Parts: sequence; structure tokens; C-alpha cells
Amino acid sequence: MQPTTNALAHIEVLRKSQQQFEETSNRYQTNIDFREQANYAHQQIIKTQSYGDFSLLNADPHSIHEAFMLTAILGISLNPHRDYAYLTSRWNVGQGKLECKLEIGYRGYQYLAACAGVIKRADAMLIYSKDDFAYHGPRQEVQHRITSLSTSLEARGEMAGGYCMAELIDGSICTTVMSPEELTAIETEMLAAAGDGFSVWKGPFRDQMRIKTVIRRAWKQWEMLVESLGADSDLMKRVSNLSQQDESDADNADLPVTE
Repeated sequence: MQPTTNALAHIEVLRKSQQQFEETSNRYQTNIDFREQANYAHQQIIKTQSYGDFSLLNADPHSIHEAFMLTAILGISLNPHRDYAYLTSRWNVGQGKLECKLEIGYRGYQYLAACAGVIKRADAMLIYSKDDFAYHGPRQEVQHRITSLSTSLEARGEMAGGYCMAELIDGSICTTVMSPEELTAIETEMLAAAGDGFSVWKGPFRDQMRIKTVIRRAWKQWEMLVESLGADSDLMKRVSNLSQQDESDADNADLPVTE
């Protein structure tokens, strides 16, 4: 693969985005600071220098611009200390080029749902076979007791599913559960899509990706409650559109920037 950009080209891409970024932020009233986000984006791109062909330094410059603009549209920060969102590189099979994509982390989904006025908070966890867990229905709290913070097979047993329990803005509860079979099926699909390339599902963040999968399932339930809660349906739709695009890219190699 021949690099389509270089160590300095992305800086020019970000710099030229300023006016459009600020106009977009004003239009969507996301009030996100250009200089801060451009600095975070630069740090994430440079951080991938050691990733060889999949380095964001090789990504199509236009795709870097598009991914960066999404932070203004959604009002979500690339601040690495928040872990709301990050930039990834994906190989576009159809166009034969490496592209930059905005990836929303599970904390980012929680943050955006709170910004939209759907939830007050949400707790998502994986369940293991040795845990004491009881599910009482989609509008009730779960009971989940663990005896160890370790996720080793000896301490907690096999992964037995996951859940997201959200307190909605009206004080009621919305609980989403996923079986181990569902989570494993999605994990298998993502690993197959990555092939011999790198996938975050292969690394130490596999459990975070499982939790994110549960929250994305919960998001679909939250969407159905937007009208009754008087929430920001526009923001929810913007995030959902990005998630659907994410799913349609499942055949592309995925390389996360964050560690």
C-alpha cells in the first residue's frame, strides 16, 4: 500500500476544516471547540505511525475531514481521557483505499443519550456464569451480585451475556439484555470481517466491545422512547445514522487508534 498522505498532510486537512467545523457546530448547537478537537485528532493520527499500512497517516485525506466533521455534528469529543469517541482506519474494499472513520465508544453512546435527554445514567456490564444474576423484565432493575472483580475463568466462570440498565429522564428503568450466544455471534462476525488484519475484538478491549454491543442494542430501545420522553429526536437520529453506516462497513478491516 502506498501512503495517500504523509506526516504533515493531515494537519492541513484539519486546518482547512476550521470554518466548516465551526459553522456546523453552530448549526447543530453542539458548542464543541475546534482547536481542542483538532489537537486530539492530530494526536490520535500520529499515534498510529507504528501501525504500518493501517496507519491513519495513510488514510484518504477526505475521509479524515469527514470523520473529523462528525464530532461537530454530534457534539462528541475526541478527548482520550473521556473515551467517548476515537478515529479508526478501515480498508474500503470497494474503492481500494484506506479510510478514516469516527468510532463511538460505549461511554460515548451513554453520553449522547444523556445529551439527548433520554437517560440520566446507564450501567452496562457483562455477566459470568458464577455471578448471581436475576433479570425481571425490560422495565425493572436487574439484580447482579459478584464475588470477584476478576474476569478469569476460575473466578467468574464463562461469559454468560450482558445487560444495560438505564435510568430514563422520567425516573423509570429500561433494561436491555443480550445472551452469550448473541454476543459471540457478533464477535465472530467482526473477527471474520477483519480476517488476518487487526481487530479490536482480538485485543485486550474485547470486553469493552461486548459492552458497546449491548449499549448499541439498548440504544434501539431508547430510540423508541424519544417521543414519550420529549427528548432530542434529531440527535438520536444523527447517532443512529452513524451506527447504521458502521454496521454496513462490517466487511472492512478495522483498526482502532486508542489503546
